[in-house]
Amino acid sequence: MRTRRRAETWVGFHTFRHTGPSDGADTHKEARPRGTASAVPEDLDDPYLSKASGGIELPLHICWSGPPVTYDLNDRADRADRARVYEQVLREGTEDDVRYYVHADQLRELFDELVLPLLVQRAWTDWLGRHASARSSR
Repeated sequence: MRTRRRAETWVGFHTFRHTGPSDGADTHKEARPRGTASAVPEDLDDPYLSKASGGIELPLHICWSGPPVTYDLNDRADRADRARVYEQVLREGTEDDVRYYVHADQLRELFDELVLPLLVQRAWTDWLGRHASARSSR
């Protein structure tokens, strides 16, 4: 019975070591329960946030299967790299990861093309709806 509980706990929740994109500090974080909505920071469209650009490799807690892949975030004509990054970050990333890797305007452009779990898609559809109305009232 203890083994079953341990397995259920592992399947329901997991923890990881994370080096934050902005501060480089190694911190221990508990992830969201698997199958729940993603991290959705309200301030994603803040123009003062530092953003990833150029060739990037996602950290292991986001891109945890397969060999490391370098994505080019500067090539606006090739949307495929940016779409793959956004899919992975929106599914697996923390709020800090989302703030760092995702540009709000480009997310708006790509959102209908992204392949996302339903709960993640709903959470971001809500965010886009709230921020589209706030954006148009400026």
